[in-house]
Amino acid sequence: MRDFMNGRGEWVADTSAHTGNINYIKAVSDITVSAYTGALTGFPGSVNIQAGDLIRIDATSVTLSSGTAILYHE
Repeated sequence: MRDFMNGRGEWVADTSAHTGNINYIKAVSDITVSAYTGALTGFPGSVNIQAGDLIRIDATSVTLSSGTAILYHE
């Protein structure tokens, strides 16, 4: 995983699974992540992230149940 954003972002405003080598997630609005596949173990099934938050993640798949986010890819 890289330690910087390369500017390749994907605008996400739906409830489909989005895949790829995802480095960061930026919450444009309050979001709920309902599914996650990646290096994090013990995902609780649903995580709320506040608008404006930028979180470094190591994911191969992210699904939102609400809100809008930008996923930054490797």
